[in-house]
Formats: sequence, C-alpha cells, structure tokens
Amino acid sequence: MVFGGQDAWRKHPMLTGCYKRPFPGLGIALGLFAGYCVLDGTIKFATAPTKDLYAPGTFKFEAQGEDDE
Repeated sequence: MVFGGQDAWRKHPMLTGCYKRPFPGLGIALGLFAGYCVLDGTIKFATAPTKDLYAPGTFKFEAQGEDDE
C-alpha cells in the first residue's frame, strides 16, 4: 500500500504500554505514605500527653481591657 507507514506512530513503545502503568511510582508512593500514617498514629497513641503536662497555674487567662460594648 502507498500509505502503509502512516499509522506507524501508533505502534511506538511510548504509546502502546501506557495502559499498563499510567502512573509509574504511584503504588510505591501510596505504600510509603500508608506506612508513614500508621507509624505516626502509633507513635502519637503510644506517647499520648498526660493531664499534668504543664504545671498548674502556668497559663492564666487575662481578659482584654477594651470591650466593644
């Protein structure tokens, strides 16, 4: 055929394998992120702050002097 090579670009390796892995590295990234979330949650649960984190009377609320009433 005269136009036999007009569709040769459709068989290029960059175009034919895209449906197999459209997002390269996404699986690894999701696995690492999930591991980070589990580790972070575990550490936060294991080292939960206690009620006596600050000494009593350390922080005092002081009302502002200006009221817009």
